[in-house]
Formats: sequence, structure tokens, C-alpha cells
Amino acid sequence: MNKYTKGLIAVIIVNLLIGAYLLFVSLIMAISQTLPQIYIFFFSIFSIIYLIIGVGLIKLRNWARISAIVFFSIAIIETLFFQFYLKKFTSLDIVSSLFKVIISAWMIIYLLKGSIRLIFCQKKYMHTVS
Repeated sequence: MNKYTKGLIAVIIVNLLIGAYLLFVSLIMAISQTLPQIYIFFFSIFSIIYLIIGVGLIKLRNWARISAIVFFSIAIIETLFFQFYLKKFTSLDIVSSLFKVIISAWMIIYLLKGSIRLIFCQKKYMHTVS
């Protein structure tokens, strides 16, 4: 039985792409030395976290599902905060922020579905029964 639904594959790919993107950005910042080292450090840490979550999702680990929910929730809060905090934004900023919030919300809702939760929890129960 294939446990990887299309939605779950999308969540995994998005997590891995975010991790790869943040790693790429941190490398570019390190090479160009345009921003303080603390930014490079945080981009690197978050890239590693997203990549670890992506691998955990591939392995159907429940901690990865919960971590993804937490990080997508933080992404929504961060996006909304900066949209209201900056107050100087273009239409492209609004569209990209709206896209980020919609995608993050969809992933949270998807990962909270009972059938998806069951996929992640099934592995744990299979070990205890065997």
C-alpha cells in the first residue's frame, strides 16, 4: 500500500525546497558578505531544520509532521506581522504574502487531517504490535 498521497508528496517537496532555498541564500550571503553574520547563521539553521523536517516526512515520522505544522504556523504569523509592520509594500509583496499564507494554511490543514495523522501514527503502532 502506497502511503504517500499527492498532498503528502507536495508537503515533502515544499519542505525540501524551502530548506534548499534557505541554504542557497545563506551561501550567497556568506560569499557576498552583504549582511551581518547573524543573518547567515539563522538562514543556515533554518535551512537545516527544514531539510531535517523534509527527511522526517519522507520517513513518515510524526515529529516531522508536527514540526512542519509549527513551522508553517510561524510562517503565517511572520508574513502577516511583516505585512502590517512594514506598511510599505508593493502589489507584488501582497500577492507573494497571500500566496505564502494560503500555501502554509493548506499544508497545516492537510497535515492535521485524520487520515494523514493516521499514516504517521501507523508506523509507531505497527512496531508495538509486532
